Order: sequence, then structure tokens, then C-alpha cells
Amino acid sequence: ENGFGPGSSLRVPEPLGFCAKENLLLMRAARGRPLATLLVHEPIEQVMPDVLAAARWLARLHASTLADIPREPACNRVKVFELADRLGKAAAAHPAEMTLLLDHLQRLRTLPPETHLALVLTHGQYTPANVFVDGPDAVVIDLDRINLSDPAKDVALFLSRATALRAKKAGGQEECEQLVCEFLDAYREDAPLP
Repeated sequence: ENGFGPGSSLRVPEPLGFCAKENLLLMRAARGRPLATLLVHEPIEQVMPDVLAAARWLARLHASTLADIPREPACNRVKVFELADRLGKAAAAHPAEMTLLLDHLQRLRTLPPETHLALVLTHGQYTPANVFVDGPDAVVIDLDRINLSDPAKDVALFLSRATALRAKKAGGQEECEQLVCEFLDAYREDAPLP
């Protein structure tokens, strides 16, 4: 109903039914091939239209509004628990560096207050593996982590995974730069925020 339905080339899978007792949402399978597969196997000229469709899909999501969507907690947004776990393991392995590592964790306090962030509807796990393309159509799956958060998180996760996949193919560096630039240009055309 927010532009992701059957009449759009940028969609989510069609909901088929909801089983409240099991908290289970049944959805129609997404047609097409995962963008992750295309990034590894197809020439850059063939995959770029699909990457641009993924950028437009994400910009449309970030411009959408839904009622009663939870805000992602700040600690989750910056992955403080994951970071603290990694820093703890690093400190245990390298006790001489413990002070330096703990100082890095303390720097998280300098993050801007939550009130200055423009939070939008985010996917939460927007990666090429969750984008299925079929001709001009793009369908995005795994919508269970949608929340209000920083849009840069979705953009960064997608580009990080997409360039890592593309780097596995010969000619990776130049193609990765092209992928990033063209994705960001397409995203910015429709993005609600700079």
C-alpha cells in the first residue's frame, strides 16, 4: 500500500496469511535471482541496472511511513554489544592493549545524541542476498527487522556486502567504485534525507 505492492516494479513479497497463534506470516516466494548471485557471476554492465533498482527500492523504503514501528535502540544502532564482545576478546588475547581497547569503547559516548538523528523506516538487514531481481522488477525479502533507525546503516551494509561480493570477480576495484558511485547517485535521487 506504500508503493511496494503488485503494481510496482519495486516490491515486497505478497502476504498470503497470518497465523496469530504462531506469530507466523506466510508470504509468496520472491521471483527472480538474488542480487548477491548476480554480483558474483554477471558482467558489471548487466548487473548495474539491478543494483540501481536496489538503490531505488531502499530510497523508497526510507521515504515511507508506517504507524507503530519501533525505534532501534541506540546501542543496537551502533552495534555496541557486538563491538564490546569483540573488544573483550581482543583484550583477553592482548592484555597489554587493554587500556587502548577500552578507550575505543568509551569513545561511543561521544556519539551525537539520539535527538539529532533523523530516523526513518529501515530494513535492518539490507544486503544483496535479500534483493531478488527479475527483469526490471526488484523484490526484497526478510522484512522482519524493519524499524526506525539511521538510513546510513542500510546504505552502508548494502554497499559493504555488494562490494565484497563484486571483489571476488576479476577487475574488482574499479567495478566496486563504479557500483558504489552509481548506487549512491540513484539512492540520492529519491532519498528523503541527504
